Amino acid sequence: DERDVGIEARANLAAYWFTAAALNVIVIHVLANAAYGGHSLPQLDLTSLTGVAFALLFVLTTAEIVKRVAVIWNYRRG
Repeated sequence: DERDVGIEARANLAAYWFTAAALNVIVIHVLANAAYGGHSLPQLDLTSLTGVAFALLFVLTTAEIVKRVAVIWNYRRG
């Protein structure tokens, strides 16, 4: 019914915003590492194909979890 469609749309919106924010954080991280590379903090190597693939899979998996949590939260909210 309409309620299910609305809940699905809100959950998709939450997952979209999470994905957009996470990808922006990754891009800012890469740019900051290029500009300020001489620090001793632990970092994710996003210059290799494996690092990029891991980061993208992590973002996509976490976005799906955000979507499912948003669906549950919206159903419980009523």
